[in-house]
Amino acid sequence: AMVEAKSAMATKREENEALQKDLGKAESAFADALSEKERDNHALRNDLDEAKRELASLESKMNEAVASYESAMVEAKSAMATKREENEALQKDLGKAESAFADALSEKERDNHALRNDLDEAKRELASLESKMNEAVASYESAMVEAKS
Repeated sequence: AMVEAKSAMATKREENEALQKDLGKAESAFADALSEKERDNHALRNDLDEAKRELASLESKMNEAVASYESAMVEAKSAMATKREENEALQKDLGKAESAFADALSEKERDNHALRNDLDEAKRELASLESKMNEAVASYESAMVEAKS
């Protein structure tokens, strides 16, 4: 029985030594894996920090772009209001000019009508004078014929 017990103990010792060796290998592999994971985590934290910096930079640029856009919109609205006022003033001036032109045209048409009437009257007077002159010439010629005979 003692021999069996010693043999069993020797077997158990060998098993324990093998388990200790396996445990050492497992602990070493675990430590290696843990170190690798820590390196991965460190790299990921660095990547995350870089992404956060890039995001902050993009947000800053976006805010600048929005401010610039808003400023440009305010300027554009102001310019449009000014142009609208200028257009309204030009429309008013155009209306006045058209009215003045129409008035001047009407006055010229009245003047032309009056001149045509004056011209017609002068033509009638000229025709009357020609007729009287022709009568006077005929009367003179008749008197000359009578005086000769």
